[in-house]
Amino acid sequence: MSKNDMTSVEESWKVTIKHLSSARGLLPNDMLFDEAKEFDKDYLEYLEHNELGLALNSLDDLGLLCNAPNQFWKYLELAASNMGLAAEAKRFNEIQNT
Repeated sequence: MSKNDMTSVEESWKVTIKHLSSARGLLPNDMLFDEAKEFDKDYLEYLEHNELGLALNSLDDLGLLCNAPNQFWKYLELAASNMGLAAEAKRFNEIQNT
């Protein structure tokens, strides 16, 4: 992989992380359910290890548990699109419009 390709990949990661972080910022800081706390812990661990797909999955589960607002799902849609996950992006879009 050339230096330019690596820079492009790293920039893409930054965009995805920005969307994921924005989504997480829309959820309550204090999770009431143990399951939600576990998903939040997993999300942070995956983000720390640059496992962005797994971080996305954890936020997806967390959003469902927390009855996340539409903007949360929009950020997940943007993150999924940026990662080339068309099916997930479509599902997040559909959640926003229900």
